[in-house]
Amino acid sequence: MAVEILSPHQVEVCLRRLALQVLERYPEAPTLHLVAVPPQGLLLTERLQPELEARGRSVRVSIAGAAVPLAPDEPLVVVDDVLNTGRTLYRALHQLGEGPPSGIQVLVLVDRGHRQWPVAADFVGLRLATTLQQYIRVAATGQGGQSLTAYLD
Repeated sequence: MAVEILSPHQVEVCLRRLALQVLERYPEAPTLHLVAVPPQGLLLTERLQPELEARGRSVRVSIAGAAVPLAPDEPLVVVDDVLNTGRTLYRALHQLGEGPPSGIQVLVLVDRGHRQWPVAADFVGLRLATTLQQYIRVAATGQGGQSLTAYLD
Protein backbone atom coordinates (compact mmCIF):
# COMPACT_ATOMS: atom_id res chain seq x y z
CA MET A 1 0.00 0.00 0.00
CA ALA A 2 1.43 3.37 -1.04
CA VAL A 3 1.72 6.14 1.52
CA GLU A 4 1.97 9.74 0.37
CA ILE A 5 5.14 11.26 1.83
CA LEU A 6 5.06 14.54 -0.10
CA SER A 7 1.82 16.07 -1.32
CA PRO A 8 1.79 18.17 -4.50
CA HIS A 9 1.88 21.31 -2.36
CA GLN A 10 4.82 19.99 -0.33
CA VAL A 11 6.71 19.07 -3.50
CA GLU A 12 6.23 22.62 -4.83
CA VAL A 13 7.45 24.09 -1.53
CA CYS A 14 10.50 21.79 -1.61
CA LEU A 15 11.30 22.73 -5.20
CA ARG A 16 10.99 26.44 -4.45
CA ARG A 17 13.32 26.04 -1.47
CA LEU A 18 15.77 23.98 -3.53
CA ALA A 19 15.80 26.63 -6.26
CA LEU A 20 16.64 29.28 -3.65
CA GLN A 21 19.45 27.12 -2.28
CA VAL A 22 20.94 26.73 -5.76
CA LEU A 23 20.79 30.51 -6.22
CA GLU A 24 22.45 31.05 -2.86
CA ARG A 25 25.24 28.64 -3.80
CA TYR A 26 25.86 30.43 -7.12
CA PRO A 27 25.00 34.09 -6.52
CA GLU A 28 27.17 35.42 -9.37
CA ALA A 29 26.38 32.86 -12.06
CA PRO A 30 24.23 34.40 -14.82
CA THR A 31 23.49 30.96 -16.29
CA LEU A 32 22.83 27.68 -14.53
CA HIS A 33 23.04 24.35 -16.31
CA LEU A 34 20.57 21.70 -15.11
CA VAL A 35 21.22 18.11 -16.16
CA ALA A 36 18.10 15.98 -15.73
CA VAL A 37 18.39 12.27 -14.99
CA PRO A 38 15.45 10.79 -16.91
CA PRO A 39 12.67 10.19 -16.50
CA GLN A 40 11.75 11.72 -13.14
CA GLY A 41 14.66 14.15 -12.99
CA LEU A 42 13.24 15.74 -16.11
CA LEU A 43 9.90 16.31 -14.36
CA LEU A 44 11.70 18.06 -11.51
CA THR A 45 13.87 20.09 -13.87
CA GLU A 46 10.77 21.31 -15.73
CA ARG A 47 9.51 22.70 -12.43
CA LEU A 48 12.84 24.08 -11.22
CA GLN A 49 13.59 25.98 -14.40
CA PRO A 50 10.76 28.55 -14.06
CA GLU A 51 11.59 29.04 -10.37
CA LEU A 52 15.17 29.93 -11.29
CA GLU A 53 14.22 32.04 -14.32
CA ALA A 54 11.67 34.00 -12.27
CA ARG A 55 14.61 35.12 -10.14
CA GLY A 56 16.56 36.44 -13.10
CA ARG A 57 18.74 33.49 -14.00
CA SER A 58 19.19 31.97 -17.39
CA VAL A 59 18.82 28.19 -17.31
CA ARG A 60 20.16 25.65 -19.75
CA VAL A 61 18.73 22.12 -19.57
CA SER A 62 20.36 18.90 -20.76
CA ILE A 63 19.43 15.28 -20.32
CA ALA A 64 21.91 12.92 -18.67
CA GLY A 65 23.13 10.25 -21.04
CA ALA A 66 23.03 12.57 -24.03
CA ALA A 67 26.01 14.65 -25.08
CA VAL A 68 26.15 17.37 -22.45
CA PRO A 69 28.08 20.42 -23.64
CA LEU A 70 29.96 21.83 -20.66
CA ALA A 71 30.81 25.50 -20.27
CA PRO A 72 33.54 26.49 -17.80
CA ASP A 73 31.55 29.44 -16.48
CA GLU A 74 28.26 27.59 -15.87
CA PRO A 75 27.61 25.75 -12.64
CA LEU A 76 26.19 22.32 -13.36
CA VAL A 77 23.37 20.87 -11.23
CA VAL A 78 22.45 17.22 -11.80
CA VAL A 79 18.75 16.69 -10.93
CA ASP A 80 17.06 13.41 -9.96
CA ASP A 81 14.00 12.44 -7.96
CA VAL A 82 15.34 9.92 -5.43
CA LEU A 83 18.87 9.20 -4.24
CA ASN A 84 19.15 5.66 -2.92
CA THR A 85 22.33 3.67 -3.57
CA GLY A 86 23.86 6.40 -5.74
CA ARG A 87 24.37 4.14 -8.76
CA THR A 88 22.14 6.12 -11.14
CA LEU A 89 23.69 9.46 -10.20
CA TYR A 90 27.19 8.02 -10.31
CA ARG A 91 26.58 6.89 -13.89
CA ALA A 92 25.08 10.25 -14.81
CA LEU A 93 28.09 12.09 -13.36
CA HIS A 94 30.53 9.70 -15.04
CA GLN A 95 28.92 10.40 -18.44
CA LEU A 96 29.49 14.14 -18.16
CA GLY A 97 32.87 13.72 -19.73
CA GLU A 98 35.63 16.26 -20.08
CA GLY A 99 35.99 19.91 -19.29
CA PRO A 100 35.66 21.43 -15.87
CA PRO A 101 32.43 23.32 -15.28
CA SER A 102 32.63 25.91 -12.52
CA GLY A 103 31.02 23.42 -10.15
CA ILE A 104 29.00 20.22 -10.11
CA GLN A 105 26.24 19.78 -7.57
CA VAL A 106 23.55 17.13 -7.11
CA LEU A 107 19.92 18.00 -6.38
CA VAL A 108 17.35 15.38 -5.34
CA LEU A 109 13.82 15.59 -4.06
CA VAL A 110 14.22 12.64 -1.65
CA ASP A 111 17.41 11.17 -0.18
CA ARG A 112 16.97 7.67 1.25
CA GLY A 113 20.56 7.38 2.46
CA HIS A 114 21.36 3.77 1.46
CA ARG A 115 24.59 4.75 -0.27
CA GLN A 116 26.70 2.12 -2.02
CA TRP A 117 28.34 4.47 -4.53
CA PRO A 118 30.45 7.57 -3.76
CA VAL A 119 27.72 10.13 -4.45
CA ALA A 120 26.27 12.75 -2.13
CA ALA A 121 23.40 15.15 -2.66
CA ASP A 122 24.17 18.84 -2.21
CA PHE A 123 20.55 19.97 -2.31
CA VAL A 124 17.87 17.74 -0.74
CA GLY A 125 14.14 18.31 -0.44
CA LEU A 126 13.51 15.52 2.09
CA ARG A 127 15.80 13.08 3.87
CA LEU A 128 13.89 9.94 4.74
CA ALA A 129 15.13 6.80 6.49
CA THR A 130 13.66 3.72 4.83
CA THR A 131 14.28 0.01 4.81
CA LEU A 132 16.01 -1.55 1.82
CA GLN A 133 12.74 -3.24 0.87
CA GLN A 134 10.80 0.00 0.65
CA TYR A 135 10.53 1.98 -2.56
CA ILE A 136 10.01 5.70 -3.09
CA ARG A 137 8.47 6.92 -6.30
CA VAL A 138 7.66 10.39 -7.54
CA ALA A 139 4.64 10.47 -9.81
CA ALA A 140 2.98 13.08 -11.96
CA THR A 141 -0.53 13.53 -10.57
CA GLY A 142 -3.47 15.85 -10.95
CA GLN A 143 -5.14 17.03 -14.10
CA GLY A 144 -2.74 16.63 -17.01
CA GLY A 145 0.07 15.48 -14.71
CA GLN A 146 0.71 19.06 -13.60
CA SER A 147 1.53 18.10 -10.01
CA LEU A 148 4.14 15.83 -8.50
CA THR A 149 3.53 13.59 -5.50
CA ALA A 150 6.03 11.38 -3.66
CA TYR A 151 4.95 7.97 -2.39
CA LEU A 152 6.49 5.34 -0.15
CA ASP A 153 5.61 1.82 -1.29
